[in-house]
Amino acid sequence: MFTGSRLINESLNDKNMTAINLNGSFIYRSSFKNVTLNHAAYRRGYITESKFENVDSSFIDLRGSWLKGNSWKDSDLHNWLASGSRVEKSSFINCNLKNANFWGANLQESQFIDSDLSGANLESTLILFTDFTGSKFNSQTKLPFSKDEALKRGMVEID
Repeated sequence: MFTGSRLINESLNDKNMTAINLNGSFIYRSSFKNVTLNHAAYRRGYITESKFENVDSSFIDLRGSWLKGNSWKDSDLHNWLASGSRVEKSSFINCNLKNANFWGANLQESQFIDSDLSGANLESTLILFTDFTGSKFNSQTKLPFSKDEALKRGMVEID
């Protein structure tokens, strides 16, 4: 599995793929459970209808990627670099997204439920029908809307 790979209906559970280079790869309907993807490169890739559960994926580079219809659950995704990416119809349930950078990303019809967005950068993102219920934010979080709007959307402010 390297740059430009095609992973279709793959079960990649319980794998250690630290620092793997999957730039420009296509991942479709694959399963990633208990996988380590720290410091992976996945620029300008396409991931669709895949499931990620209990994944350790910190410091991954997703710039310019398209993530559509994916499910992320109970995963450590802190320090993601996802600026300029498209995240559509995807869910992030109970994920650690501390210090993630989504600057300029397109976040459509996605869910960030009970996730930690402390210190995350969501400036200049396009937010359409995106649910942030129960997600945490702090004074370092850069949101595309006001603090009052964040609270109205069900986000939780933490120190």
